[in-house]
Amino acid sequence: MSGGYEIVFGGTTSNTLVYSGGLQDVGSAFAGGGVANATLIYFGGTQEVLAGGKASGTAINSGGVETVGSGGVSHAAIIIDGGIERVSSGGVTDATTINGGRLELLAGSTATNGIDFAHVTSGSLWIYGTAMPTAVISGLVVGDAIDLRNVANVRDISLPSHNTLMIFANNTTYQFSLDPNQGFPNNAFIDVTADGAGGTLLTLIPAGASPKSGSATATTTDPKAGGMPSTDLLTQHMATSFASSGPVTSVAVGGGLANHSADAASGLAAPRASHVWM
Repeated sequence: MSGGYEIVFGGTTSNTLVYSGGLQDVGSAFAGGGVANATLIYFGGTQEVLAGGKASGTAINSGGVETVGSGGVSHAAIIIDGGIERVSSGGVTDATTINGGRLELLAGSTATNGIDFAHVTSGSLWIYGTAMPTAVISGLVVGDAIDLRNVANVRDISLPSHNTLMIFANNTTYQFSLDPNQGFPNNAFIDVTADGAGGTLLTLIPAGASPKSGSATATTTDPKAGGMPSTDLLTQHMATSFASSGPVTSVAVGGGLANHSADAASGLAAPRASHVWM
């Protein structure tokens, strides 16, 4: 469908191709209902999943956009390099795969049954608002990124257990559940920088890469196998990576290490480049 317009309500459509200005509406605020299966979107095509609508198995290719509005559900979408899925307040994305594309979760949206980066580089997850998704995040590889669009002044990050990533900013703790069965390369880092739009960018970078600020060097084992960086090296690393008015301490939490500045720092600027070992 090029330049056309398809409205799906009260029925089902399958295997629709939407591109070059084409628009597929699934469900609507006034009619409700409607199911779209295996829609393919690319090169200027848009799928809108509205109230009562459900899109299942949508493939969003380069230049394609899927928007999920309040009351709409997108199930098992795959977002391929250059594609975008945007979920608004009240919308739901379920069992989503980021295959080099971008998933945008606006404030008030919901992600369920996992967000899978599919072990493909250059995928991104943008999170608006300050409520983090509870869905387990899996498949992260070097080059993938999570952008906290409305969280600035990050002063600390921690991986106290292999499946929980914690971010400390503005007297608030934000956390993500990572796949506990996924191992990461030795010495891989989560690099923390300003995103240039008032938020914070978390990027998985490879062993041996140079972060944008000083760090300590440590030899780690795969946390999946229970290995953790040494307390001394991790303390040194955190001290060189985060702005703070006081010393950095390391304490044991749940068998891992939680790292934090001992004193609150006033007037924090945009986050300095920082990172945590995976």
